[in-house]
Amino acid sequence: MANHPFPRKSSPHGSLAFRSVVIALAVLALPLTLQTIFLYYQEYNQSIEEVRRVLDVIAEGSETYVQDRIERDWKILGAVAVKPIELGDDLTVYKIRNPGSSEDRFVTMDYLGKNLQIGIHTPDGKAIAFLLPLSELYETLEAFDKAPYPISLALLGSDNAPLIGRVVNDAITSKIALQNTPLTLCLSVPLSAIRDSYERELLFRSLILLGSILVVGGLLLAILTRRMTKPMRHLCDTMARVSEGATHCRYRPDWMGFEINTLGAQFNDTLNAVEHHQAAAAKERIEREKWAQEMRLGHEIQKSLFPEHIPDLGHLEIAARYTPALEVSGDFYDFFLIDDHRLFLAIADTAGKGISACIYSLGVRGALRALGRAKHSLSEMILRANQLLIDDTKHSGMFITLWAGVYDMKTRALTYTNHGHLPTLLVREGAIEELTTPGIALGATHLDTVPTKKITLRPHDRLLLYTDGVIEAHNPQNHLYSGERLKGQLLTHNTLGSHALLNALFQDVHSFTKDAPLHDDLTAAILYLS
Repeated sequence: MANHPFPRKSSPHGSLAFRSVVIALAVLALPLTLQTIFLYYQEYNQSIEEVRRVLDVIAEGSETYVQDRIERDWKILGAVAVKPIELGDDLTVYKIRNPGSSEDRFVTMDYLGKNLQIGIHTPDGKAIAFLLPLSELYETLEAFDKAPYPISLALLGSDNAPLIGRVVNDAITSKIALQNTPLTLCLSVPLSAIRDSYERELLFRSLILLGSILVVGGLLLAILTRRMTKPMRHLCDTMARVSEGATHCRYRPDWMGFEINTLGAQFNDTLNAVEHHQAAAAKERIEREKWAQEMRLGHEIQKSLFPEHIPDLGHLEIAARYTPALEVSGDFYDFFLIDDHRLFLAIADTAGKGISACIYSLGVRGALRALGRAKHSLSEMILRANQLLIDDTKHSGMFITLWAGVYDMKTRALTYTNHGHLPTLLVREGAIEELTTPGIALGATHLDTVPTKKITLRPHDRLLLYTDGVIEAHNPQNHLYSGERLKGQLLTHNTLGSHALLNALFQDVHSFTKDAPLHDDLTAAILYLS
């Protein structure tokens, strides 16, 4: 994009400009300079008092630290004197010559004057102590965090001579006697450091002041001539940036904008409305994509709930199928061999929809498989699976309805139990019998016992295991498929094998629902005994 600079205005010149500069210097520069100097000295004196207060606070904090250190060492030494205890590698107790102090606890300097002896008298008339090197104490107390000025620290002896550190002359000084010790802490900040800082600040302020006056005086005419057109230029620039893609730019009202401000406000409102609609559309698109991703993931998890291969058991023919609805649920069926002659069979439906229902179903299915292969009884499998589900769901209110059984292929005996699920339908000799037991859904409460029943299956018997998605399928008029229609289809096709019968049932359900969407999965399995 080509640049179109504004035409350069000529610099002011002549006597008017000269007189304007002189008047500006006289009227503005001199009073402001005097005020700056006055404020400098005022702030300088305040800074000295502030530095003095800071040094006093640091000195008091250092004194507190030393006293805490001494009290700690005295307590440890008192414990050592009563009973030997194990100390860390950084703590070493020394037996020292009796310092001659009449106090039970004492702090003295060693004969070299390089260590503090923090000690106590022992009952046998001797003394034990910790040695605190002055260099270590100095390094600890010298750790000033983010001090604005250089702070010098010195530890003075009883004669006020520095034992370690340096006493600065011509400085702000704070001294404090460290109680229980022969030391005095001396903190000092050179006055030159404070003066240098404020002299630099005074120079900087003066230059800023004079430069501001010169800029204001020299450019005043140019600013005034350009000022009236600034709102229009700003609006044009904003429109140009928006047209280039910077849609976040807005016109800022100007106190000299007048009608331009009204035009700019309308322009801003238009942009805000466009961005609002775009944001709403983007949010809706993201939510649709997120929902679609969750549905894909849920269907993948739900597919994993069903066995990949149904066992081939000779006289027992098994057919199973599920048709997913738009929303995923926790329906599953399962068939697996417990041993060489016993088959576990189950169908379940988890309360609720979504990925969480699939995950809970996956957990219960895995628990049942593990318990079955451990050769637990049907009652024990249900008891343990229920407890595991309760432990997982806590107080979420999640529960699973389940019909499960164990079929003995040698004796043809079927042991079964029902926990809040639809009864399994037994089609035998032109009649239908419901196989169920009293029981509550898994996860609803702790179970003490699991009621079971047993029935002997005969040749040509057919068992239908199904979920409520079959009988609650809706047609376009919102009528239910119903259990009566399901039983009627079973009796109509009671001569078919498991696969053919299951195909006939699903074809009838789809014929009934037509184009109406499924609100729940169609899940069913048929067992046929030859």
